[in-house]
Amino acid sequence: MEVSRSVRTTLIALAVGSVLQRLGQLVAIVWLCHALGPMGAGRWAMGLAVGNLLAVLAGTGLRSHIARAIAREPAAAGTWLCAAIRSRLWLGAIFASVTTALALALADEPWFWAICALPALPAAFELRQLFDVVDRTRTEVAIEALAGLGFLLAVAIAVALDCREPTVYIACHLLARSAYAVAAAHLVARLPRCGTVPGTWQLIRTASGVAGAQTACEAVGSGEVWLIAALGGDDAAGLFAVAQRLVGAAALPSHQLTRLLLPHLFSAATDGDIGRTLRTALRATALATLPLAAGGFVMATPLCSLFGSQFAAAAPVLSLLLLATVLQHLGWQCSHAQFGCARDLAYARGLLLQAVLLVVGYAALVPQWHATGAGVVAVLAQALYLGFGMMTMGSRILADATAWLRPAALVAATTAIATAIAGAGNTPAGWRLFAQFAAGGGAFLLGLWLVELRQRGNRLGEGLVQASGFRR
Repeated sequence: MEVSRSVRTTLIALAVGSVLQRLGQLVAIVWLCHALGPMGAGRWAMGLAVGNLLAVLAGTGLRSHIARAIAREPAAAGTWLCAAIRSRLWLGAIFASVTTALALALADEPWFWAICALPALPAAFELRQLFDVVDRTRTEVAIEALAGLGFLLAVAIAVALDCREPTVYIACHLLARSAYAVAAAHLVARLPRCGTVPGTWQLIRTASGVAGAQTACEAVGSGEVWLIAALGGDDAAGLFAVAQRLVGAAALPSHQLTRLLLPHLFSAATDGDIGRTLRTALRATALATLPLAAGGFVMATPLCSLFGSQFAAAAPVLSLLLLATVLQHLGWQCSHAQFGCARDLAYARGLLLQAVLLVVGYAALVPQWHATGAGVVAVLAQALYLGFGMMTMGSRILADATAWLRPAALVAATTAIATAIAGAGNTPAGWRLFAQFAAGGGAFLLGLWLVELRQRGNRLGEGLVQASGFRR
């Protein structure tokens, strides 16, 4: 397939997959929150964070290290992926076993925490970054969408049975991730294999150069709900978790775009123009995040109220987290460019800076400002993370910031205005929210067409391919 055409088809697959995933997840979380309430939802979020944290610890920086290796040696993709799964599975089993033993010995609800640890095992097969490098993004997106629909079905059954126990909803998550793992294993088995790779422990040691910083950053992200619960209480954790879920839904197009851009940034470091590729990535990311954040600011209160009237207090947190996510996703592009260029020290420093600022900031602000304080800290930490990444990638990136930000700012303003106008009537809340979604989405698509796609729609991806040299 022509490379630029492959970019377009991958974008379409990511867009369709993201809609299916987030719609299903949003509906599932709304049902779950109505069934559990703020306290139960906070406990469910903390339980989910246990498995996510163990999965992060089991990753130990392996994904980025192996993605870079595959980009340089694509014929051995299957061999490298099998090595990654084997290493993560061993570490995940060790961490899950220790957590389960501690829960059975010390916890008040041992079986709840034991079940929370189990998702670390199927997480060994979640290799999105690596599937992107071997050009299997479209297949992986289909698998993820089906797993998300499976989670929705499991939650629907639990809600229909009037289940109000967080353990059951953790089990629903575990079943969905296990189904994903089975399908991912089948996909890996079909990839080419040749040569040899380091053994499990040698591979872990080789990846340890950036593993500490990467693990620290991802551990803080996975354990945020725990930190906020410890510092501000279960109510604050529940409000933060709801805002976090809504932000995850809004940011999914940018998450998927990041997956598309990652192999190009890695390739550009050796086969292309890294500066031009990074500027293209920043422009695309800004267009994917700023308009959605602007619409989310306007709709923050009604969106949070979808989970129940008691969750309306999460609106300020949602607004702050939307801004933090825009900054974070722009920062990711700089980090991926650093790693692709083998600037491992700068890459690690940026991640450590982000993690330290989040922990220190939460400790300082959450006890007084609760969930809103966590949102303020997230904005500050991600702003510094982005600034550090842009400075380390050169003055040209900073100098050109206005050029790649201006189109996104215009589309964002149009989206916010259209969303506000649609919400100004006296129609029932449900219809008003639907009108805001339709107006904001329409304004976003129209603005994107006018500033980006009208003149270049049939050549989408060509500039990125020429700059990066990916699959040339």
